[in-house]
Amino acid sequence: MLVAAPAVAFDPFEIQVYDGTADARGQAGLEIHLNRQASATRITFEPSYGITSFWEMGGYLQTMQGHYEGVKWRNKFVTELGYYRLGVNFEVSLEPGAQWGGEIRPILAWEDARWLVAVKSITSSQPSTFSQSKGSS
Repeated sequence: MLVAAPAVAFDPFEIQVYDGTADARGQAGLEIHLNRQASATRITFEPSYGITSFWEMGGYLQTMQGHYEGVKWRNKFVTELGYYRLGVNFEVSLEPGAQWGGEIRPILAWEDARWLVAVKSITSSQPSTFSQSKGSS
């Protein structure tokens, strides 16, 4: 018998599905993500810009109940192989309290005239506190 286990991690800001596409070179984009739960409303603004045909740079400004909750900077690289799209997304994040983190997301997508199937996996580092070392002068 197979039994599903509950998820052990949840990112309240992560609602995006990566489909293996990128903004065209010189094209800017803006996505607005709204994630409403019983305890809070989270809004994330995601500007992006196509650097080349396969490289998109972007970022996230995360808010909760109208207050700052962090920023992320990302670089997404994608390529098409027939019906398939392959890519990888790299992110660096800074959360309140100087908590740094990072993620690497491999992307695999398949699309035809009727269907789009996209899979992404997330490898992330736990946020850590950034502190400047104090040296003697």
